Amino acid sequence: MKCDICGGSNIKLVFDRLEGFDYEGHYFALRKCSDCKTGALDPKLLFEEVENSCYADDYHAYHNVRPKNNIFQRLKNFIKKSALSYYLGYGKKRFWQLIFYSPFLRMAFYPKYVENGRVLDIGCGIGKYLHYLKELGWNVYGVDISKRAVEGARASGLDKVFQGELQDVGLEDNLFDVVDMHHVFEHVPDPNRTLREVHRVLKPGGEVVITLPNSSSLAARLFGRHWGGIDIPIHLFYFNRKSLEYALSKNGFKVNKVYYSDTFRGCAAGLAHLLFFNGRKYEKYFLPFGIALDLVFEPLLQKFGWGDQIMVKAKKV
Repeated sequence: MKCDICGGSNIKLVFDRLEGFDYEGHYFALRKCSDCKTGALDPKLLFEEVENSCYADDYHAYHNVRPKNNIFQRLKNFIKKSALSYYLGYGKKRFWQLIFYSPFLRMAFYPKYVENGRVLDIGCGIGKYLHYLKELGWNVYGVDISKRAVEGARASGLDKVFQGELQDVGLEDNLFDVVDMHHVFEHVPDPNRTLREVHRVLKPGGEVVITLPNSSSLAARLFGRHWGGIDIPIHLFYFNRKSLEYALSKNGFKVNKVYYSDTFRGCAAGLAHLLFFNGRKYEKYFLPFGIALDLVFEPLLQKFGWGDQIMVKAKKV
């Protein structure tokens, strides 16, 4: 057995007999490359094999959430826009906006603003993120392997959304300023091939933004096989900062920004998975406490890399 990322053969078993609640009766192992530190599910199932059981109509990426207009949503939007304006150039920068640094950590996967820029969202679902980027001034494109998702995105008014894997949809070279993969890269069956395609469609100096579960997070260390980020069988790979930087460097990128978030949120989710087999169903009862702690302590924990979510921004070189 060889590592899918670096090709090394120094593969160690981390956990065996793992069972996903959406795929009961099937057992998996998690193995890790001792050279590049990438974890991988064994065996890996393709999207087509688990679509009906794991990506049904209630899958979160297919939800068409109606915008709320209550006081709490207006406050959230104000904080979000303020943080994006101060840190990423989406509006007039005012000195008082720097107080929103903690919420910014969850928004760091947004690209820095580029006037008339083109952005591609891989794994776009029904296009909620694309609609928001469009409102912020981007020319938006999307790719998703799910026919259901693409049909929903097009029905919502997004005409530049394509079905399939990136290498199959025929996009031009050097087309985009930014390519985004938000909790998608851990799902792709061939990470190196995907990064090579991202490199091809990005303009020189363009940026890829990758957000995914951090396999070296505090929650992953504390909860082990009950860590929520394992998410069997839909997560095929497990990255930390070292393994993600290796994969990016190997395929023509240079990392220039790394952020962590959701330290206590990840621990709250891990507790739900430890106590209940179908932990995802019960996470909502544990998450508010974790989110509250993150709002206070997250900026202080950045240097430790404990966040359950890692966000990497890398330039095409």
